[in-house]
Amino acid sequence: MPESDLRHFDLTTLRLLLQQQQENLAFQVHTAILFGGEEFASLELRNQLRSIRRHITELESEIARRDADPAPFPAPASPAPALLNSTQLRRLLEGAFTADEFEIFCYDHYRAVFSQFVPAMSQTQRIQRLIQHVEGKPALLQDLLDQVRDANLPGFEAIMAP
Repeated sequence: MPESDLRHFDLTTLRLLLQQQQENLAFQVHTAILFGGEEFASLELRNQLRSIRRHITELESEIARRDADPAPFPAPASPAPALLNSTQLRRLLEGAFTADEFEIFCYDHYRAVFSQFVPAMSQTQRIQRLIQHVEGKPALLQDLLDQVRDANLPGFEAIMAP
């Protein structure tokens, strides 16, 4: 995430994003180990590792800057996550993606959730895994909403429009 975008998040959200990136890094490093180490991993995986490490550095820098200068920052732009319940989120995910699109979406953005998918799982069970992953974590929920909106704006607006 570009540093300029970090100003939109409060300190708690930044810390949650950092934790998510650190978990993602651990997963990707583990994946690289399966190939015999980063130097033997695919170019795509090495690029992902580099990108994740850059995001972690940016988040750590922004957190350190805010810790040093605790001036108040504006609240996140959208209060939607606090008002969104699991039923609405489930309806959004069901409406925004076909089964194949949802699987690709999770692979691209929520690898830890994707890794829990098994062929016998229904689409509803897969969606439930993602909901459980973000439930009670406002930063992750906001990130999910942003990514769904980016992936399928018409589907997002059809369900989220007031």
